[in-house]
Parts: sequence; structure tokens; C-alpha cells
Amino acid sequence: MHGSPPTQRKELEVKLDLAPDSLRALKKIPRLRAQNGTPKRRAEVSVYFDTDDHTLHKKGLMLRVRRVGRRFIQTVKANGHSAPFERDEWEAEIAGREPDLSLAEGTALEPLMTKKFRRQLKPLFETRIRRTVYPIVDDKSAIALAVDQGTIDTGMRSVPLCEIELELEHGSATGLFDVARELAETLSARIAVKSKSERGYEIIDNKQEFPAKAARIDLPATATTRDAFKIIGLTCLKQVIDNEPALIKGDPEGVHQMRVGLRRLRAAISLFAALLDDPQTVTIKAELKWLAGELGSGAACRRFRTRSLNGVMPH
Repeated sequence: MHGSPPTQRKELEVKLDLAPDSLRALKKIPRLRAQNGTPKRRAEVSVYFDTDDHTLHKKGLMLRVRRVGRRFIQTVKANGHSAPFERDEWEAEIAGREPDLSLAEGTALEPLMTKKFRRQLKPLFETRIRRTVYPIVDDKSAIALAVDQGTIDTGMRSVPLCEIELELEHGSATGLFDVARELAETLSARIAVKSKSERGYEIIDNKQEFPAKAARIDLPATATTRDAFKIIGLTCLKQVIDNEPALIKGDPEGVHQMRVGLRRLRAAISLFAALLDDPQTVTIKAELKWLAGELGSGAACRRFRTRSLNGVMPH
């Protein structure tokens, strides 16, 4: 029995990491208090598949089977030209807990569908999540705010998870980041650029607090100047945020790589100055200059705070 053909869509979401105790402040947020919709609660178990040498992960792909009640949903995701907030996604309901590879046709998985790959594919880790979804709807946009609490389990290690995921259902990206900024300030949350699958691979490889080097940036041939800055800027921002754990741990290479990310981001702002002549850019540049000064002071690991990361959250 095969599942229904997968549907493709562009996913735009923002994640925030926070302490479980901070969730009590959700009730104080005006946007949520103004909503009439009832939160939906469900349990989800998601199993992530790959080969022992992580073929999918190396190609920026993810294959997951999620069980929600009696339903099984297969999802394929592909990173969109290195931008950390957008991904292509193919989703289909399937008959059971094992991937239905007959549905790979027309997805980013299709080029990999050799007999060897099919034989080597196996479950690597799973997430067990209690999810509460709050609708945020107004006359301009619809956003799904999901609170996820649970664990990432590799079989050898289990790591707790508490995050908020904001997904744009329709409307502008500006509205999505406005909500993210409000939540970050109210809940003392931090922007997160790693998906649950990325975190699972880090746990397997024992690289949760390793320094992150600059990622290769691939610009599509059809990219406009605005698109190019968006992709480059978000990739630089991801490098900065990814190095926060290594920085706090006191790893000098984490400090260095965060400075590299900041230097690349400041260079991108200068290169695309014609697009960015507004008061917001002035504020962001001031925050970046402050953070660069802290990192170069020799006491960065003691004095570092995440206020600047919230300050450079993109519009």
C-alpha cells in the first residue's frame, strides 16, 4: 500500500530556544491573549532516517517519518540555497512507520534513489515531543506558534528539548519576525537556527558545542540583488549564532569563528549598502560593532550576552 503523492511547499519558520520555566509568561503576550482560537495539543514521535555516513545530511536533506495518533506523515526537507529560515518541503501521508521511497519521485530525494542507498537507509534518531499549537491570526497574516517540549534520543543519549517554532502560513515575513522579536523579549528566548534534525546529528557526532566554520553559500542563477543579500546575510548570522555554545564554553576557536561571522556580515552590509540605507541598518551596525568589541576585548567568554543576537534578527 502506497501513500498519497507528496505535496511540495516552501517552509518559512523561526525557532526560539528557551527554558521551560519561561513558558509561563506566554499568557502575558498581548498577541496571544487577543486570539479567539483554542490551542491544539498533541504528542508526536518523529524518526529521522539516513545512512551510517550521513549521506542525506551532507547534501542538506532530511527524511523523517512522524507519527501523530494513528497517522504517519513522511517529510522530505531540503535547505534552500543556504538560507537558514527557508526550506523546500515535501510531505505525504504513508501507510506505516517505515519510509515509502516510492514517493521520492519529484522530491529532492529522487537523485539518490539507488539500490545501494535504499539498502543503507536506516533510522538514526528520534524526537518525542509534546506540541501545543497556538494560532496567531490577524488581517495581514496567519502564523502557527508551536511550543515543543520533549527529547531528542539517539539510543545512546537523550537530550531535553524546549523550543518555540513560528511558521508562516500566509502573509509577510516581516510579520513573522515581528512576532519572533516580541516573544524573544518577553520570554528571554534566543533565536535558534538549528533544526531538530541538525541537533540530532550533533548529538550523534558529539559536536554540540563545537565551533562552527563559515558555510558555503550557493546563490541561484535567478537571485536578485535583494535575494543575494538575504541569503548571504542569514548565512553569516547563522555562523554567529552557531558559535554561541563554543563561546560560552570558553573555546577560543568559538570566539574566532564568531568574529569571522560578524566580519563577513559587516562586509555584506557594506557591499549591499545601496539596499540598506535606513535607520534599522544603523541600529544593527551599532549592535554588530558592540559585539565585535566584546569579542575582541579578551574577556568575551565572561561578558558575552545574547542581546545583540536579538538585535540583528532579520526583517
